[in-house]
Amino acid sequence: MKVFCLITVTLIIGFTSNSLIAQQKYDNNWVIGGFPSSKTDPNPDYKIMGLNFDNYDLKINTLLSDSIGIFGVYFGNAASLSTSEGKLLMSTNGKRLLDEDFKIIPNGDSLNYGALWDWDPYTHNSPEGTRIIPMPGDEESTALVVHSRVEWSTKIKQYVGYALNTTKVKIENGKALEVLYKNVPIDTGNLDFFEMCKHANGRDWWVLFPQRFTNTMKRVLIGPNGPGEIMTQSLPNEYFDGSGQHRISPDGSYYVTTSTTYDNIKRYDFDRCTGEIHNQKIYQIDTLRGTWSAFSQNSRYLYVLNFKSILQFEMYSQEFKPDTVATVEPFEENGDQLYFGAMQLAADGKIYVASRGSVHYMSVINDPDKAGKACGVSQFSIKLPAYNYECVNKFPYYRLGPLEGSECDTLGLKNIPLAKFRYVKDTTTKGLVNFIDLSDYNPTDWLWDFGDGGTDTEQRPVHIYQKPGIYNVCLTAYNKNGSSTYCKTLECTSTATEAVARLLDIKVYPNPAAEFFILESKEPYYYEAQLRLLSINGDVLQTSKIDISSVFVTIEICNINKGMYFIEVKGRDGILYR
Repeated sequence: MKVFCLITVTLIIGFTSNSLIAQQKYDNNWVIGGFPSSKTDPNPDYKIMGLNFDNYDLKINTLLSDSIGIFGVYFGNAASLSTSEGKLLMSTNGKRLLDEDFKIIPNGDSLNYGALWDWDPYTHNSPEGTRIIPMPGDEESTALVVHSRVEWSTKIKQYVGYALNTTKVKIENGKALEVLYKNVPIDTGNLDFFEMCKHANGRDWWVLFPQRFTNTMKRVLIGPNGPGEIMTQSLPNEYFDGSGQHRISPDGSYYVTTSTTYDNIKRYDFDRCTGEIHNQKIYQIDTLRGTWSAFSQNSRYLYVLNFKSILQFEMYSQEFKPDTVATVEPFEENGDQLYFGAMQLAADGKIYVASRGSVHYMSVINDPDKAGKACGVSQFSIKLPAYNYECVNKFPYYRLGPLEGSECDTLGLKNIPLAKFRYVKDTTTKGLVNFIDLSDYNPTDWLWDFGDGGTDTEQRPVHIYQKPGIYNVCLTAYNKNGSSTYCKTLECTSTATEAVARLLDIKVYPNPAAEFFILESKEPYYYEAQLRLLSINGDVLQTSKIDISSVFVTIEICNINKGMYFIEVKGRDGILYR
């Protein structure tokens, strides 16, 4: 008898004692896509799409399918904010603020109004230019949009920031009602792109924005009364040239900046109390073609896109050297080779990677908390219902609590963990499920109840269900301040007889191969699968578990001698390919 498992969500229990918000699902919805030009040039391949992470499982919806050219394309400046319970509240393409129904919020037009509007009022927006946060101390009633007004400099052929602005939105009963004020400058001048992080008190927000073509880092603290005074820091061996990005790790420990001009990546320690950065570490790359980057949720790994590859840096390493975890595989759409584009950590703990240009496909780093290729990059494995022009939404990390015990922990916000998890089915063992903890606010202990009498205290346990049935799986996460519980139901069903195996339409390339080959299935296979490499005499030389649910699988053959070999793929019911 075979046991198969399907997991659905039935209950979420999660609250924080003396904390600001119960659930904090502010990054639960992404808004991407849109038209690349005016509404007079409609194209059915361009639509606004929503990526929703309810229950930490990705769902993709086409939100608006008619002519939406007046909203422009959601590109590098796309940002959104959900309610604390996970309902879409507002989104922006850097020019207009839209509510959950994609109507312009009253007074929400003409953000960043300036020269670029005159050039192309429909489509153009500054890259990396917007973050939306709940207003400190008034999280349920107002939101603050932090955004930069960027213009194109023909002299240096780069985007140049001329203002860092704030726009305030009134919220009532989970709806964005009106824009109270907009385009109010924090600072003006020749500014680089900015990044944000929670202050050590767990409520206020740091905004770090370098001054371009200098070694000066500017910073400002946003509290209940809005932005405070601008502070500056001069950094030795630094020069902000505007060619890269800036990232702060989810735990607030590291600040990273990239530069394609100087082909380097720099890591600093970040002080959440003062907002300063220290202890520079540089890694020089021969040619840094792309600058998109994202941190893993556990903050241990930084992923940097180098155009045709994805590099992984371990933050804890003193050497600060990368491991190449993915090299782009041959994949075309409309005759064009696809490459990696913008990337962003999502609420499900995965990192989603848009593709360069207007295409239907995204890639995903399935387990970014793991080292090396165990992070599981699935290339171009997500097909969207419409074109997406290299767009992911940008978020600061909302669920960062106070730095307890520090001199700046002054508000007494004793956050208890926000328990949550997702799962991955094992591809070879019947009834086996891998559980992945996603809990926030620094849990120190975990208790899993698998619903069949089994329990575990590991952070990422593996459990085998022996009998079919419906099980209620609960995770309780603890820290010294308290605990919270998150539950899902897991349904295991059985089949009494073996099904007849069917062959899959599988392509293997390159052939001949050296070091690796790619197995591409024309359709996903969602059950256990095993690949065997056989000699011409039928001897098994290499056996490995594979996951064909993502369509593409890369098999390394570095230790195999030159020769002729056979490939066999076996599924739950027999041979799938030979």
